[in-house]
Amino acid sequence: MKKRYLCPVCDQELTAKRYCPECRRIRKEPVVYEGWLLPNERDSEGILLRAAGEQAGSSGRAEGASASGEKAALGRQVQSGGRVYDSRYLDNCGSGHAHSYGVPNKDPHRAKRREKSESAGKSSRGLKAAVILVLVCITVAVLWERVWKLGQEIVSDIQEEYGVLDSGDSLPDMPDDEDSWAEFSGNGSADSVRVLADAEVLAAGEPCNGYSHYDVDGEEYVARLFDYLTDLWPEVPVEAGLWESSNEVYENAYSSYSYYRRQMRIYLDNGVSYTVICDTATGELMELNVGADAEEDFGPAFLLAACALEPERDRNEVWAEVEGLLAGMGEEEYYFGDWGISEVYLSGGTYCYGSMTCLPEYDKYGD
Repeated sequence: MKKRYLCPVCDQELTAKRYCPECRRIRKEPVVYEGWLLPNERDSEGILLRAAGEQAGSSGRAEGASASGEKAALGRQVQSGGRVYDSRYLDNCGSGHAHSYGVPNKDPHRAKRREKSESAGKSSRGLKAAVILVLVCITVAVLWERVWKLGQEIVSDIQEEYGVLDSGDSLPDMPDDEDSWAEFSGNGSADSVRVLADAEVLAAGEPCNGYSHYDVDGEEYVARLFDYLTDLWPEVPVEAGLWESSNEVYENAYSSYSYYRRQMRIYLDNGVSYTVICDTATGELMELNVGADAEEDFGPAFLLAACALEPERDRNEVWAEVEGLLAGMGEEEYYFGDWGISEVYLSGGTYCYGSMTCLPEYDKYGD
């Protein structure tokens, strides 16, 4: 048996025990599966070989029982996958022929009966859910109409009392679409989200305003971090992913917020991982994430992330401060606060995680 680590969101098997290639996220608490195969995998050859081994052990025990006077269970030979196996499970369907299944002592009919039963149960539950949903929708529609009419009457009475409307005026109809509602409510325009390509962001040449920026180039930071990692763990392979971009602009009638992210993930075979996030437009570093499977590796990994950010600082001094941050986690196993030019978040437990983001007062492009 072996342990396999699965994503708790999409069930994809994780790489380096913590990274989901499907969700592209670090999972702090993965699902640990112990077994040869996942439920959605097939390995008929491996199953048959293990079944043969189990059958040999069962045969030896059966002979011992016969010697002591116990009656051995009757059985028959079952052919599956080009091999013949002895199964001590009696067929109970009266068909008079051997079933093709390879695992000894397993009822070939039980799975079908259970499958039919579960299928019938799911159909029944689905029908009940559909009926309940229809009833809820009808109820909401009826109540909403009554509440809306009552609201119109109340507002109309108040406006007439204070002279806002003449007695012959009526309330305007509520708009149906988002743009009309924006005009009706006085905003002038609806909220919107725009996704930009890297070329558009680079052509504009303006840094995003949704993040604070360290005065550190992202690619230079990655090169420096690689040097530190190979010095600390020379025997541990280091793997870096490709740079990935995500550029979004959120706008409404009053403000516009841009988030230009260009990030790289770095993995080590000892369970340590990093995510480096930069501005797509300018390349400046904006956020750092550090993870580790083992608590004893997390402190040194977080130290190297901080030293690569401020290489001019004395490493012993930085390590003393990191030890203070880790001690500050306490029994709750988390810490959140300011540290130098960064806002820091730390969490412990089964998976250790830390992040550093630039404080607004140290933003390179701040006012």
